[in-house]
Amino acid sequence: AHITGTTAAVALAVAESRNVSGARLITALAVGDDLAARVAHTTGFDVYGGGDNTSTVNVLGGAAVAGVLMGLDAEGLRRALGIAMNQAAGTIDNINDKTPSFKLPIALSARNAVFSAELAELGFDGPRDPIGGRFGFVHQWTQGEPAYEHLTDGLGERYFGDAVIKAWPACRASQPSIEAAERLVADHGLAADDIERCVVHVQQRVFDGFVGQRFEPGPSAEVSAAFSIHF
Repeated sequence: AHITGTTAAVALAVAESRNVSGARLITALAVGDDLAARVAHTTGFDVYGGGDNTSTVNVLGGAAVAGVLMGLDAEGLRRALGIAMNQAAGTIDNINDKTPSFKLPIALSARNAVFSAELAELGFDGPRDPIGGRFGFVHQWTQGEPAYEHLTDGLGERYFGDAVIKAWPACRASQPSIEAAERLVADHGLAADDIERCVVHVQQRVFDGFVGQRFEPGPSAEVSAAFSIHF
């Protein structure tokens, strides 16, 4: 879910500015990634649902990372998450419309996370219950019924996170098809002249999603290529 793309950037920036230890940096990352993953799981986050986790749950995770590194107590962290909640937004149409702005949310979340924690450190406040409140994050971003048990199941004993910044240059949803083609060449010596046609089998949700789109050269051809199995 590209959570770490935000939280790792926050951790490195704040840890350097505050001169904290490596152990504390790792602790902060574990806490922030776990929070973001649990909230995403609770809301039933689905990238094909229209929202973008890199600009929604990521800012909460990033705020938690920054807050832990700054030494905020429980009340301070609550304030930071409340302020961060005000900056959760984003749309997957950045990708559907093949625009380079799809790269912005993951970075904006990092900036907003640090901003939120710094304001909280100064005593600035936000909603009392930014995650589970009447119009908190879960209420606003859940499609269907929230699975609240995921928020607390194994809390403090098991820590979750994707621990992935960017594994491949293209989208991970198109990577299996790319890798299949690479293996045909590497393992079987397949050459272009040997190919009459190519049929790629994917799950229906992948076919219907943004990587199932045809490649369309345009002002952002590299974005179209990165999210097109056809390309």
